[in-house]
Amino acid sequence: MKKYLLLDHDGVLVDTEEWYFRAGQRALAEIGFTLDRDRYLQDMTRGLTSWAQVREAGVKEATIDRLRGVRNTYYQEYLRTEAIEIEGVVEALTELSRHVRMAVVTTAKREDFEIIHEHRDILGFMDFVLVREDYQHAKPHPEPYLTALRRFGASPEEALVVEDSARGLRSAVAAGIDCVVVDNAFTRGQDFSQATHRVRRLAELTSVILGGMNLRRAMTADAPAITQIAQEAYAPYVGRMGGQRPAPMDLDYAALVRDTETWVAESDGDIVGFLVLIAEDAQLVLDGVAVRPSHQGRGTGRALLTLAEDRARAGGYDRISLYTNEAMVENQALYERIGYVETGRATAHGFARVFYEKALAAP
Repeated sequence: MKKYLLLDHDGVLVDTEEWYFRAGQRALAEIGFTLDRDRYLQDMTRGLTSWAQVREAGVKEATIDRLRGVRNTYYQEYLRTEAIEIEGVVEALTELSRHVRMAVVTTAKREDFEIIHEHRDILGFMDFVLVREDYQHAKPHPEPYLTALRRFGASPEEALVVEDSARGLRSAVAAGIDCVVVDNAFTRGQDFSQATHRVRRLAELTSVILGGMNLRRAMTADAPAITQIAQEAYAPYVGRMGGQRPAPMDLDYAALVRDTETWVAESDGDIVGFLVLIAEDAQLVLDGVAVRPSHQGRGTGRALLTLAEDRARAGGYDRISLYTNEAMVENQALYERIGYVETGRATAHGFARVFYEKALAAP
C-alpha cells in the first residue's frame, strides 16, 4: 500500500484549466490572434505554453511580455468570479487522509495558487505544497515530483502521483513514481497509456491506495493465523521489556474471535493483520491491533485503526480508547499523530501501560 499521495492541482483539485486557456485566448484576441485549442493541448504535453504558437506567428517578444500580463489579469479575474470547485474533492480528501499523507505538486504560480485557496478547505489536508517557484524545471521534467519525495523522505515505491494531464504523467514516470490519471474533459484526448490506473473521480482513489486489501470479520478458522501474527509482531519487544512477553502474545484468539468484535486484514488471500474491539458502556475499546512484520509500512495498520473509528461511530460512540505498553514508543508516537490523547499510565496485570483516548467527530 502506498504511504504518500502527490496530487497535481489544476484539473485534479480545482477546475481551472479551461479558464487558464480562456484567459490566454482572450488576451491574444486583442492582437487578432486566435489561440488554437488542439495545438495548445499538444504543446502542453511537451511542457510548452500558449506562447509557442504566438512566436511561430512572428509576434515580437515585447508584445508577448505585455500580453502575458494581460492574460494573468484575466486569469485571476476568472479565479475570483467563476465556479472552479470540483464536486466531491473535500469528501475524497477526508477519506484519503485516513490512509496516506498528501502534498500538492503544481505548476501554478504562487500568486494564483493563493487566490484559489483564499476561501477553500483543501490545504488543511496537505503536509506541504510545491508551486512553480519551488523548483527550477517544470513538468514534464521529473524535478517537481523528485522534490516532493525528498520533502517526505520517501522512496518512489512508497508514493503515488495523481494527475490529469499527459505532461504531469510524464513527469511522474520520469521520477519513477506510479501515476493515477483522473478524468478531466479538458485533457481527455491526451495519451495516458503509461498511467498505472485511470479513475473517473478522486473518490475512487481509496481502493487504489488500499491495493486490494480486504477487511472482514474474523472467523474461528482465522484464530491460528491471528495467533501467529501476534507472535511475529510482538516478539521484537520481548528484549525491550526485559524478557517479559507482551500480553497479546499469550491471548486465546479463538475465544476473542468468539466473544469480541475481531477483524482481519487480508492481502492476496492471506491474513496479514488483525483488530480486536470490545464494546463498553461509554466507549469502544481498541483492545488489540497488529500487522505481520512483512506487511508493516504498507498502511495495513492505519487501515485497521481507521476501521476501529468507523466501527465506534457506527455503534453510536463519540470516543474510542486503547492502551499500549510503555516500551512500545513507536506505537505511542503513531497514536498521538492520529489524534489520540494520553489519559494516564498505570501497571495492570503486571504490565506498564499507557492509556489513550480519542474523541470522534460525527461522520
